[in-house]
Amino acid sequence: MDNTQDAISYLRHYKTPFWRIMNGSAKVGEYAANDNLEQSIADFQTALTFLPAGTYKLKAADKPDKYNGAFETTFTKGQNSPAMQQNSFQAPSTNAYGIPDHVKREIEAQARKDFMLEQLTNEVRELKETVRKIEQYLKEDADGDGTPDIFQTAKNAADTVQKVGEIKKVFTGSSVFGD
Repeated sequence: MDNTQDAISYLRHYKTPFWRIMNGSAKVGEYAANDNLEQSIADFQTALTFLPAGTYKLKAADKPDKYNGAFETTFTKGQNSPAMQQNSFQAPSTNAYGIPDHVKREIEAQARKDFMLEQLTNEVRELKETVRKIEQYLKEDADGDGTPDIFQTAKNAADTVQKVGEIKKVFTGSSVFGD
């Protein structure tokens, strides 16, 4: 049930031109311009037009920035459903998506985790494929001599490098037999 008029009456009764509208612990409206009560009430009514339906706390004071020990009351704007009452203590959203900022941060954090998990999964998949290929190379023995072909290839490459070294000695005039 809307009782914003009660909040206005509250300001008039206590003659408190300075006010803050709170939504939970978040300040969603304030008047601290001057001590003109009528201007203050007009600004309060304007501020109310920008607030969504919900339950708010009004802190009213006779001096600016003197809200400790100030007059306080709660008021409701618009019709409240139980779900809206439950969310009424959350700060209004300031993001482009129209959702509370803490929910947006949680969604972004989860998206980052999902992205990193997907990248890690892809890297693990590639690593598993590489290990599978290495295991396959280590098992291949085409000539049946008990030495895997990959080691045979490495041995052949080493033998070739050794022979090239010996040929180089011949062309440089060095002794082939080490004499």
